[in-house]
Amino acid sequence: MDVLRHTAQGTLSELLGSSATAGDSRQLGVGDQTPQQLTDQMQALPTTAGAEGAQALNDIQQYVAGINAFINLTKLDPALLPAEYPALGIVPATWTLADSAAVGTYLIGQFTVFGGQQGQQAEALRLAMGRLGRSRATPSTTTCVLPPTRPR
Repeated sequence: MDVLRHTAQGTLSELLGSSATAGDSRQLGVGDQTPQQLTDQMQALPTTAGAEGAQALNDIQQYVAGINAFINLTKLDPALLPAEYPALGIVPATWTLADSAAVGTYLIGQFTVFGGQQGQQAEALRLAMGRLGRSRATPSTTTCVLPPTRPR
């Protein structure tokens, strides 16, 4: 989870060293909101989304509190952490609303905007069902319907 936070915030090189700087640079070019802006967006949920937004903010705050309760436990018992943390002499930082927003935004991007190709996959599945029939068409059969994509 902490690695995902660092990835989303473009700070993975803090954990992995200089080998991660290229990825950090790419992420910083995409995720251009400050922690304060992310926090402000989360705290505005009751205003922007009404009762559902208020419930979402409450849920997220409880989620953050649960993460921080575990982080606090790891300070008492470092054996709860993955071995890399004690080996590197680091502990996870306190989790924030901004962290949750950054990770959420990053994951949405990874599974949609930045290469998920859901539209193309859905069209390929539709074509496969037309050719093979519904029972034989599966997501794995769609690779023969569309040409492979070029690496970016």
